[in-house]
Amino acid sequence: MAILEEAVATLSKWGNTEIYQNVFTFRCVRHPDHGRRRVVTVAVFEGRGVDPQKRYQCVATTEDGKSSTGNAAHTVEGAIDSVHWSHLDE
Repeated sequence: MAILEEAVATLSKWGNTEIYQNVFTFRCVRHPDHGRRRVVTVAVFEGRGVDPQKRYQCVATTEDGKSSTGNAAHTVEGAIDSVHWSHLDE
């Protein structure tokens, strides 16, 4: 996470900026049972100063622009697990 640490250090130099939300993004290949493989960008949002039970949220978006979300959760796993992945295959 050296990039994150460097970004936070840079922002703190400005003096008038604070981190309001961390966003972790990665790309994966989804292999649905009945369709073609899809490259999906997954963004996990970590809210600050929010209800701890709703700290994380996830948005998955395909290369052709379809996206799906899930419920906010208290863990990253819960946020990713709650995404309606099948909506990306419609």
